[in-house]
Amino acid sequence: MNSQLKTGLILTIILLLISVYSKSQTRYYVKAEAFNYLGNGLSWESAFKSLQTALSNSQAGDEIWVAKGTYYPTTNSDRTIAFEIPDSVKVYGGFDGTELYSYNINQRDFSKNISQLSGDIGNSNYLLDNSYHIIKTENVSKETIIDGFNILKGYANSTNSDQQFNAGAGLYNIGTAIESPSSPILKNLIFEENYGKDGGAIYNDYHTKMTIQDCTFKNNSASRGGAIQIRNTINSQKVGKSETKISRSRFENNSVSINGGAIYFHCGNGDCSPVLENCFFINNIAEIQNSSITPLGGAVAIYSSQGTSNITINNSLFAENHAYYGGALSFDSNYGSHISNIQNTTFYHNSADRSGKVLSNRGYNGSSKSFIKNCILEESTNPSIKHFDNFYSETTLSFSIVNTSNCDLLGLGTTCQNTTIFNGAPEFIDSNNIYGNDNIIGTSDDGLMLSNTSEAIDEGSKVNLTYFSDIIGQKHINAPDIGAYENPCSKIEFLASIPDISNEYAPYATTQTLTAANTITAARVYYQAGKHILLNPGFKVEGGHSFQAKIDNGCL
Repeated sequence: MNSQLKTGLILTIILLLISVYSKSQTRYYVKAEAFNYLGNGLSWESAFKSLQTALSNSQAGDEIWVAKGTYYPTTNSDRTIAFEIPDSVKVYGGFDGTELYSYNINQRDFSKNISQLSGDIGNSNYLLDNSYHIIKTENVSKETIIDGFNILKGYANSTNSDQQFNAGAGLYNIGTAIESPSSPILKNLIFEENYGKDGGAIYNDYHTKMTIQDCTFKNNSASRGGAIQIRNTINSQKVGKSETKISRSRFENNSVSINGGAIYFHCGNGDCSPVLENCFFINNIAEIQNSSITPLGGAVAIYSSQGTSNITINNSLFAENHAYYGGALSFDSNYGSHISNIQNTTFYHNSADRSGKVLSNRGYNGSSKSFIKNCILEESTNPSIKHFDNFYSETTLSFSIVNTSNCDLLGLGTTCQNTTIFNGAPEFIDSNNIYGNDNIIGTSDDGLMLSNTSEAIDEGSKVNLTYFSDIIGQKHINAPDIGAYENPCSKIEFLASIPDISNEYAPYATTQTLTAANTITAARVYYQAGKHILLNPGFKVEGGHSFQAKIDNGCL
């Protein structure tokens, strides 16, 4: 082959590769205020008016930018039509509709530019003719992203025996391939006022591995899983592992008539290993509506039958949730095996009609074991923990604060290690206002933050800890504090004098007088705000160093 022919062949291959790559990176624009339906969708000026048009034109690798406005799955009354997201397509909302091509999507203002996906397709505000699902994904990879939308008013109430149309009114995700679970990533979404018999906002079935980040679920309802239901059983066969990770998300005012006010995991014959991190569960309810049914798990419920379930809960808050049993949590293993590991979590004023304000634990011909570490159990009455079939269920507490005088009062079947603090006083900043003055949960003025005199400060264990900050992102100082929130000051039991303050910043909180004597080489020390520093006569600063007192995060 001569050199010219060889060079020409190489150039042809390169051009083909560029062409394929360019095609795989197409970005489509959607704008509810577009002038007509004739645009090609390749710019804001020629944007598609319909999100469905953009989805039908997209293929793997493409992305869709959706401007503020309200979008419906269909313009007619067909309730079965949903926004079906193709595999490996990224769909982003929250745009003004004027952004440049190079715009950084992390700068979107979701409160100003609301991209709303609504199931209210029929008569306005009449639920019975709304879409069964607003979004549907099937056998999609983790390259499939849905980011920046308000998803509301789906209504999955079909009386048909087909599970599809009575579950997951906001989003229905199904994975039928054992080798590759359906694994969409959901970010910056608000699911509100959705209803489904199973999974009011989201339903996952069979083999799934969903990731949920920075999402809000409020006022959704169902029979099981007011906000979310995860299920992995098909025809009584083991289908593989269902893995769900939910982080930095909020669940408020969701409700069910059976199990799992916010989330219900039905592990069935398969295996599931959900992870909940930095999440808020507030005022979710599993409300009794039928005398023959005992609702379980005001916030989260897990049922494991013949399979294995392992749930991890870190850095989370469960407040004012309610159920018949298990005001916050319910773990039920029927011929299966369940283990729960709960760390740095605060339980506050959850309630149960019968027992188990914090959790109910049941191992019927199976086993259910819970390990609670670095947690605050601040409940109004006891017992906080209910065990059914004690031989098969157990709960172990360590490095935790409880408001009882002994372990037995927490509930039979509970073991408390000697690191448990009984009759503890977490000393929250303002437990009467858990949202804080800004009325937003998850900010630095939250009412369940620890005061500077709390005995929870520095009393946690960092052994096997895989995270280094608290529920709102504050770094752990020295040993972690007990509970979901880290006080910005570290605690010193007694501090009389510091002869030589080190070169490094050291955060301190103490009610003692701080006395600095002798030579100070480089004085930089945090001290509890409102106290004072006494420098003994005769102290001096040498070597060109200076003595500074700096106020930072409530510490001096």
